[in-house]
Amino acid sequence: MSKIRFLLAPIFSFFDFKIYREAASFSGNRSVLYTAYLSLLFSVSLLIFGLANLSNVNAFVEWLKQNASGITISDTGMKLDVSGKRELNHPWLGPLAVFDDTRTVIQFSEMGNYRMYMTSRMIYVNQNGVIQANEIGSKAKQAFKIRVDQEMIQKLYDRLKLPVGAIIFFAVFLLGWMSRLVSALVLALLGFLVQLFMPRKMSFAQLFNVACMALSVALFFSVFQLVPWLAPFAPGFLGILLVGTYFVIGIMVQPKPIAEEDRSV
Repeated sequence: MSKIRFLLAPIFSFFDFKIYREAASFSGNRSVLYTAYLSLLFSVSLLIFGLANLSNVNAFVEWLKQNASGITISDTGMKLDVSGKRELNHPWLGPLAVFDDTRTVIQFSEMGNYRMYMTSRMIYVNQNGVIQANEIGSKAKQAFKIRVDQEMIQKLYDRLKLPVGAIIFFAVFLLGWMSRLVSALVLALLGFLVQLFMPRKMSFAQLFNVACMALSVALFFSVFQLVPWLAPFAPGFLGILLVGTYFVIGIMVQPKPIAEEDRSV
């Protein structure tokens, strides 16, 4: 298989079934490299989608600057510039947090749907229905004081956006790569077990290679799910069904063994 054909294999895998014959003869290393290539394509697609929606992130930061400024947190507790209760409800993220420096403790039931509730002495965090309460500064080894204002929020965003973006990119790449390898191994194992009851036999390595190529179909469904108006047309179960279908096709298009051809003459 030429380099160009290898790079375009995710497209050819839809309609050019000869590519499954070529994939069956791959070395194990090349199939592993191909799954890494698929993961890289998805990670790049996610990066492009993220950059296209960067305006939404910037809008959220501006909203945060307007609504979460004027808060001082130290080892002795939390204080608002204008004492009272401040509720953060985002237009599309919903209830986020409450800051109330007029109280020291609250009942868990008072959190409602908020993900965080901070009083003058305590911080409550709701993690999937499990509420954890900690005293502010209880785990600090030394005195500290943090002033949350618009300038601090902007500096924090500017400092973290590139490192966090890079971490997300590589995390998506590595997790996607590992999941594709596991999926290919599972498909190959299923194919190997089914072959025990069939006359045609392929080695486990060949089945693994064909499975890696069949996973190309799932790549496009994963990319479609990133686009809101395309997501309804690309449900996850349909991607799994097509991968299984192309895996079977990839097995069926393999050349027949010589002995099998002789019996058919």
